[in-house]
Amino acid sequence: MCEAVELHAIALSDYVGDGAFYSVSGMLQRSGLYPSPEVAREVAGEAEPDCDVAPVTTLDAGGPQTGPVRLLWLDIEGGEFQALRGGINLLKGRRPLLVMRNWRGRAATQYGYSADEFFDFFQDVEYDLYNLIGFDFRRKDWTIGGQPGWCFGVPRENMVLKGTLHGMIDHVVEKYGISEMICC
Repeated sequence: MCEAVELHAIALSDYVGDGAFYSVSGMLQRSGLYPSPEVAREVAGEAEPDCDVAPVTTLDAGGPQTGPVRLLWLDIEGGEFQALRGGINLLKGRRPLLVMRNWRGRAATQYGYSADEFFDFFQDVEYDLYNLIGFDFRRKDWTIGGQPGWCFGVPRENMVLKGTLHGMIDHVVEKYGISEMICC
C-alpha cells in the first residue's frame, strides 16, 4: 500500500467517543452508525442487524493534522453529513475537493437533519455543490427524483478546480454521450 495512505478502524461522525455500529451480515451497504435500532432495522430490511460498540471520531480530531488534503471522498452509508459536520475545521482550513454520496431525503430522515441544515452547512463553509453530471446542486433539487446520489463539493474560491471539474464532465459527455454518462 502507498505510504500516503493510512487505514483506521474507526467510525466517522460529528462527535468523539463510542457509538452503536449496526452491521448486516453480507450487506455492508446497509451497515452504519445509525442513530437508533429502529432505523437500523428499517435499513436492514428482512435481515436483523447486529450491534457492536465502535470507536467514533471526527475528521477534525482523527484526520491528518498537517499537510495538504486535496480530496475528501465519503461513501459511508448515509452518515456523510455527520462526518462533514465533524470536519468543519478541515473543510474551512484545508479546502479539499469533496466527493460524496448522499441520498438526500432518505439519509436526512435516517440521520435526523433537514435539507436546510444540509445546504446551510455548505453555505457556511463556502462550498458550491454540483451533482455528478456537473449541474449546480441546490435546495430546489433536494426532492427531485432521478438526481444522481453522488455530488461534488468545490471550495467557492477555487475557480481552477471548478473549471477542471466541468472540463472533465464535458469531455466524458462529448466522448460517450449524456445517457452513457448517467448509466455508468
